[in-house]
Amino acid sequence: MIQRIRALNPTLTIDLQCLLRTGILTRLSGAPIRIGLEDCREGSSYFYTHLVNYPSKGMHAVERYWEAAKFLGCKGEIPHASFPVDETEKANILKLISLMPKPWIGCCPGARWLTKQWPSSYYSKVLQKAQSETSGSIILFGGNDDNKNASEIAALLAPGTPVINLAGKTSLRGLIAVISQMDFVFSNDTGPLHIAVAQEKNIIAPFLCTKVEWNGPYGQFHNTVSTSVKCKGSYLTKCPKMICLDDLVPEKMFPLVESTIQAWKVSKT
Repeated sequence: MIQRIRALNPTLTIDLQCLLRTGILTRLSGAPIRIGLEDCREGSSYFYTHLVNYPSKGMHAVERYWEAAKFLGCKGEIPHASFPVDETEKANILKLISLMPKPWIGCCPGARWLTKQWPSSYYSKVLQKAQSETSGSIILFGGNDDNKNASEIAALLAPGTPVINLAGKTSLRGLIAVISQMDFVFSNDTGPLHIAVAQEKNIIAPFLCTKVEWNGPYGQFHNTVSTSVKCKGSYLTKCPKMICLDDLVPEKMFPLVESTIQAWKVSKT
């Protein structure tokens, strides 16, 4: 991979993650100009020629990354993000779900960190509530690692509930196409959640170990519910207690589910 990168003969490499691994890759790219962020971790600052400074602490990730763009000369307000939808992938997805009753209620039940994952039994309850109030269908999606959670949710739903599990069955372009067709998207703090926000979908998201104000769905903070335990926003990737799950139970998500569905119904009249 390093050989392929160096074959491009890059003049500039930008590292927005700024960890030891990404810092090493940035240095090995061979670029004479290497930009990182001021809050770089794991000693990665050694590998950059320039660091982007922030005007204030506690900025959202989108705002911090925009500071990197401004460092390179961009001006104005933060532009809206978007993901182009591959029309072939879209057609393939519609073949699978077009006969399922609408609205289409999407859900990405996984996340790379176990501490970000809301339990399958919880998701099945809120998804069942959304389905019963709309008479729609549930579409589960994500990567290969999300298939276990998705399968558990599908098994917990009431018999006869329209559901399809696409987790691990699409490419990244296919995943974007799936999300583009959803009316609602339930998701943990993970990539598909932010893709849904970029596509201006109605999202409903539980937050456990991460902070909405730092990494939440930018522009849709109001469509999240965070745990209220003392250790919330700890950013621990592993936790032996997970007391947040005793706090952020499905019933705490119900008001957000109801208000989101009501707003959707009003938009359709």
